[in-house]
Amino acid sequence: MRTMVTIIFLLISTSIYSQFNFSYVANIPKAPIGVHFSYLNDVGFYIDFKTGLYGDNKKAEFYEDLSYSEAKYEFGDPEKPGYSDNLVIDGGIIIKIVADLYIYGGLGYVIENKYSVFYDPMHILGNSDNLYCVEAPDQPKGKVNINVGLLYARLQKVSFLIGYDMLPSGINLGIGYTF
Repeated sequence: MRTMVTIIFLLISTSIYSQFNFSYVANIPKAPIGVHFSYLNDVGFYIDFKTGLYGDNKKAEFYEDLSYSEAKYEFGDPEKPGYSDNLVIDGGIIIKIVADLYIYGGLGYVIENKYSVFYDPMHILGNSDNLYCVEAPDQPKGKVNINVGLLYARLQKVSFLIGYDMLPSGINLGIGYTF
């Protein structure tokens, strides 16, 4: 019973000084759309989600039922530079350094979908540019991401986040609100 009362006291006393942060975050250039949520205390936690919804090449029309082998070897269509979309999910620990400045670090999981782009010289497949895409043959499985960064957050103020993701390699920039 005494242990239970001590645990409850510690949880209540630490939550008095706790803050929450909700931010828009982007991994530049591979996953520009994302959200970041932090529980801020002397030692807290965070979780974020980032994605790149359209990839680098928005011109090519996607054909789900067409394979890479068919496009490359049966049709003989010339291959153009491909692109990829990423989904990044991170989580970890966030530690207060000084009054409103926090450092964070954690692990994440990255799912990357790769696409190969082809040009159709017969003008049958694709959009007006005769470009079409299919799933690339070398689809990677999920990979582990390591990320680190800094968060500047004031109570009921705008917050700023800067960090780095190893996969996909890029700078994380964010702006949010602390409450």
